[in-house]
Amino acid sequence: IGLTCGLTGLLVGAALMDWLYKRGVSDAPLRILIVGHIVGLFCYSIIPHVANPTVIFGLWGFARLIGGANAPAMALTISSITPSRLFGRLTAFMFLSASLLASAGSTSIALVAKWFFPGPLGIIQAMQAFYIPVEIVGIGLFILAAARVRRYHRLYVGGAG
Repeated sequence: IGLTCGLTGLLVGAALMDWLYKRGVSDAPLRILIVGHIVGLFCYSIIPHVANPTVIFGLWGFARLIGGANAPAMALTISSITPSRLFGRLTAFMFLSASLLASAGSTSIALVAKWFFPGPLGIIQAMQAFYIPVEIVGIGLFILAAARVRRYHRLYVGGAG
């Protein structure tokens, strides 16, 4: 489900970004990121409270479908705001820091589950304790970045988007 929905999300997200760019939306990749993270936040927050496995897999698949566009949207965002001489280094730094943060996040969640949420389902409670605040901060940063990209395009590029 994750592989199929994630790859389909990549293609759908790329087509949606192209469509938004053609309509003059200068911050199209950031809009895709914001929507993907909001949908993921909703779906992944609901999953632990659902008892029906079909609904769980449906929510997970939908979150992966919508969130599948986040990787190309992030790369496109970086390429649109980074000088060409720094693009490779900045992209490598972004993926390196994302990998390090993901591994540190997993370890932190496991430790919080061990110390604060004992029991067989403690990992789910620990994930929710971390995931929701981190996603809300991330969405806020994406919204601020989208405003800056729109301002940059309005002032320097001459686009209306």
